[in-house]
Amino acid sequence: MSRRSNELDHARDEMRAIIRELRTLANGIEREFLGIGQNHCAQCLRTVANFYERTVLTALENMRLNLAAKAADALEDAARWVNDRLPWT
Repeated sequence: MSRRSNELDHARDEMRAIIRELRTLANGIEREFLGIGQNHCAQCLRTVANFYERTVLTALENMRLNLAAKAADALEDAARWVNDRLPWT
C-alpha cells in the first residue's frame, strides 16, 4: 500500500473517531443537561457529525478511489512499456 493511501486511511479513521465523539457528546448532553436547551445543543452536534460524515468522509473515500485508479493506470502503462520492449514481441 502506498504512503498516500495509508495517510488517507488514517485521516478517514480519525474523522470517524471525531464523528463518534460528537455523537457520544450529543447523547450525553441530552441525558445529563436537562432543562437548559440540551435538545437543541445535541441536535447541533448531530448536524455537524452528519455533515462530516456526508462531506468529509465521502471526499476522503473519493480521493482514495482516485488514487487507486491512478495506480492501476500507472501499472498498466508500465506493463505496456515493458511489453513493447520485449525482444519476442
